[in-house]
Amino acid sequence: MVTLCQKGINHYLSYQIGGNVSEQDQEANSVITDHDELQDIQGEITALDVYVNISQGNVPHSIALAHKALEQLSANNLFMRSTVTLNLGLIYAFSRNVIEAVQAFTEASILSQKMGNVYLAYLTLCSLATMKGMQGQLYAAAKIYQQVLVFNKRKKQPLPYAGMAYVGMGSLLYEWNELETAERHLVDGISLSKQWGNREYVVYGYAMLAAIKHVQGDKDGTLDMLQQAEEQALGQQLPIWVTPLVSTYKVRLLLMQQEVDAANDLAQRSFLGEFENVTLARIHIALKHSKKALDLLDSQLSLLESTGQTRMLLESRMLMSLAYFKQGLVSQSLQMLQDTLLSTQEEGYIRLFVDEGQPMQCLLLKLFNSQQKGRTIPHGNMIWQYIEKLLCAFGKPFEKNSISEQSNALRTSFSDVGIEPLSRREIEVIRYVASGLSNDEIAQSMVVAKSTVQWHIKNIYGKLHIHNRALIVVRARELGLYP
Repeated sequence: MVTLCQKGINHYLSYQIGGNVSEQDQEANSVITDHDELQDIQGEITALDVYVNISQGNVPHSIALAHKALEQLSANNLFMRSTVTLNLGLIYAFSRNVIEAVQAFTEASILSQKMGNVYLAYLTLCSLATMKGMQGQLYAAAKIYQQVLVFNKRKKQPLPYAGMAYVGMGSLLYEWNELETAERHLVDGISLSKQWGNREYVVYGYAMLAAIKHVQGDKDGTLDMLQQAEEQALGQQLPIWVTPLVSTYKVRLLLMQQEVDAANDLAQRSFLGEFENVTLARIHIALKHSKKALDLLDSQLSLLESTGQTRMLLESRMLMSLAYFKQGLVSQSLQMLQDTLLSTQEEGYIRLFVDEGQPMQCLLLKLFNSQQKGRTIPHGNMIWQYIEKLLCAFGKPFEKNSISEQSNALRTSFSDVGIEPLSRREIEVIRYVASGLSNDEIAQSMVVAKSTVQWHIKNIYGKLHIHNRALIVVRARELGLYP
């Protein structure tokens, strides 16, 4: 007897090729009287049409057809229902609608486990974990990956998608700054992904290893891992997100190495996909085009929030705090950073901040220093501990009682964040201004001409971006340039 799936395929192909149903199918259909069976045939035909539309890049129609197929398929047809639901999740993931993708993958996981299809179940779980990571739920993602990895270790032969779980878990461990463990997971994930032909996770794994090598100070290793990622991506039919991922990592690493012009040139020549806005924003910040960065990042916040792309939303807000700081808008910068930290501390984000280097270290130090000035922050004790943990992750010992000394050390490079450092004499002038002395009195105290004091004050105006003597002390304290 011809199976339902075979009947569906025959119907579909006959229609696509010539619009006529074969004699064999006419004979088969003549004995099909059960309504559920007829519905299943129609549902499987619709499901096949989903694949055709996906291959043509027709996302909206693919989504509509997938829902139609699910309406047509009987409740007992678990294989087709789980397969269609899984593909619906993949379509939503491709279109960056994380909320809908999570719902679809969750349903597909339940269906595939119900029918006992282990391979489909764990593929679905890995896909769900990836979306949880994009939602910013790092611990939820890790729990799912661990579930897959524990099951994989019990099998004599590795699961086809175990590499996906290893690479995914490696990326989470990297975010938590557990670099050695992350590296082991990534190496295992790359090996398994090569074994099963899952090239996209080979590419992703090498890109993550490049990031680790950079943090470890291994420049040759960084370049080698990037080259491996590029080679694996060449000549392969890979998902559309893979090529932008490699280009984005290359741009990020160039920026980390202070090669801004090279990063900008590569970004202009590359397709960056969904990473375009955050990547270009980083370049604008590095080029001191902070307004452009803020406009670019602000334009995507609503979309990221509505589609559940919380991880990228957090990254965008973190970059906005740096851009505000570059503009000299310190209050806005600290408020944005504070709000972002309150959202990231529960999930333990570390590399999100630390990978931004010294500008972020300087900003975190400034926020930490504000504790000593009586700044009130919700969940204060927890967030101060979190900030201290982040500061320690920059690689230098951090002590609470040395906050002023560390701030002073960073001020020598304030030009990197848009503020030209004050000279020793200019700081001395600020102290006299804070004491309420006139220019004549300051000149007498410093044993210099009045015109010299006026010249210093003019320079201070320019460096602090102000035009009013009354704002000198306020502005200097805002920037942490004067206690």
